[in-house]
Amino acid sequence: MILVCGEALIDFFSTGKGERALAMEGHVGGSPFNVAVGAARLGREVAFFGALSDDFFGKRLRRALEEEGVSLSFAKRTGRPSPLSFVSVGEDGLVAYSFRNEGAADHDLLETDLPDPGDAVSCVSVGSYTLGLDSAGETVTRLAERMGRERVVSFDPNVRPGLIGDDAAWRARFERVIRAASIVKISTEDIGHAFGPGADVEAIARGWLRQGPALVLVTDGPQPVRAFGAFGSVRFQGPAVTVVDTVGAGDSFHAALLSFIEAEGRMTRGALETLDLAFIERALAFACRAAAITCSRRGADLPRSGDMARPA
Repeated sequence: MILVCGEALIDFFSTGKGERALAMEGHVGGSPFNVAVGAARLGREVAFFGALSDDFFGKRLRRALEEEGVSLSFAKRTGRPSPLSFVSVGEDGLVAYSFRNEGAADHDLLETDLPDPGDAVSCVSVGSYTLGLDSAGETVTRLAERMGRERVVSFDPNVRPGLIGDDAAWRARFERVIRAASIVKISTEDIGHAFGPGADVEAIARGWLRQGPALVLVTDGPQPVRAFGAFGSVRFQGPAVTVVDTVGAGDSFHAALLSFIEAEGRMTRGALETLDLAFIERALAFACRAAAITCSRRGADLPRSGDMARPA
């Protein structure tokens, strides 16, 4: 089982309709939510650990996860309102987000809420903007540290600078999760936010390999993915696609990568430390194809197994 931890929210997109009124259309989303749905759609057993509101939006998020087959046995119910995100899409399909989450459900994860998933969980996926929230960020970090001793922890920072309250606390958590993780999936944009423009991506990735992770993957939009591990390093170019928008593309890549590794029976720390080049190229091909399919659709509509089986 893959246990996905973090926020779930509603993304609002402008529909372009109306003259004086601003018409918006809401979609269930949030990076961890998307990863959970994406892995479930690819046939994996998945559970979600996050706080879901009892309000209208929270009930919709809960129903969507259940309909996708994601277990909510570790999810928390809360009376706080659901977080909201307003999404603008540029002509090139790239997106920008504006969040409304002060005092929202995404903050309401406490140490007392930490799950004890037993032996069923092979991988814990953590990250996204939850890491920047005071109580929830510490809770998720402690879960990563606890689970990382025996299970695979996969970390996608998905940095949102506007949601980081205490930069020093966020950076300390970031480093703690890096040390606990077996897999780090990060974008060049995230590296820029965390380490500044022009940061040496390869030096950073290789530095993380010395701290604990066995596999580091750096995505860069339509540019080749860079992967670092026991196999050395490799660049892999994903398929060309007509981009509708890039919402959920990174989440789709992450979900597909974890799904592939688990389906191949390699979801252990020891197995990740011995991955060869042939395996990582097959994994990257699968993950890049999933991300490309998502980019060809409106919003975070991640592929199912049947979509992946069709000719490219």
